Parts: sequence; C-alpha cells; structure tokens
Amino acid sequence: MLLAFVWRAAAIVENRTIDNRNGDSHTFAIPVYRPGNVWHGKGCTTCAISPDENKAYDGTWSAATYRPNRMSSLNISFSFEGTSLWVFFILENGQKPGITENTAVSFTIDGNPDGNFVHLPEAGKGLQYNALVYSRTGLRQGQHDFLIDTTGDQEAWVNFDYAIYT
Repeated sequence: MLLAFVWRAAAIVENRTIDNRNGDSHTFAIPVYRPGNVWHGKGCTTCAISPDENKAYDGTWSAATYRPNRMSSLNISFSFEGTSLWVFFILENGQKPGITENTAVSFTIDGNPDGNFVHLPEAGKGLQYNALVYSRTGLRQGQHDFLIDTTGDQEAWVNFDYAIYT
C-alpha cells in the first residue's frame, strides 16, 4: 500500500515559473542575458518604455533593444526540466514616435530551431502584459535548454517577463 502511494506522489504534474529576474521557482536558476550590459528593468531611468510593475509578473521584467549596428545578437537562455513550456513577454503598441517598439525573436529548444514571433505595434493599444509568445507541449520528460534570440538587420524591442513549464 505504501509503495502505491509513493508512485502516485512521484507522478504529480506541477507547473513552475521562471521569472525574468528572480529565476526558477524550483531550482532558483536565473536566465542568462546577452549581451549583459544592455538589459534593463524596473527602475531604469533612461528607458523610453516603462512598464507598470503592478502589471508585470512578480513586479519585474527584462527589456533591451536590439540594434544591429551595435551588436550581433540579443538573447536570453535558460534551462528547465519538464514536458511543456510557455513564454510571456510585455509588448509595446505605438505609444512613442521614433522609439523601436516592434518585437522579433526566434526560439531554439535543445539546439533545434522552434519557430519565431513577430509583433508590430498597434497604435493606441498601450502595453500588452502576459503576452504569450511561445508555447510547446509534448516534449520528452527531461532537461531542456531554451534560447530566445534576436538577430538580423532590423531593430527590435524585447521584453521578457516570465515563463511557465510543466
């Protein structure tokens, strides 16, 4: 009887969160941001776009503008152990003329390209919180490496808020 209980306890499915700044709720690992000197969050006094900390997950976010004339790429990486992953950004919508507001990223999981996401601002809609930009279910149970990357010749604003994995 005890063995049956232990087996059931081991089979419980659980969602865990990876916050952009506070890291993985289970392992406490923090996402890696490259290049490290261009990422900003709450309290940034020089940022043209300032999300509301009351609407961001855990009151934090990590944002940067990809500038192809200054960097070869802009990326975020983290690992997780599970079978599903959902990634959420904060998106900008036509608030400030002359500011880069579009978002364009590609995703790689376990070294394999796995799609991309593009958001073009919609004038007057303001910031969009909890925006699902990536979703993958049916992964093999185990450790996975995930990369969010921006490259190319167009500027892009990237604002990572959090991820959830099962």
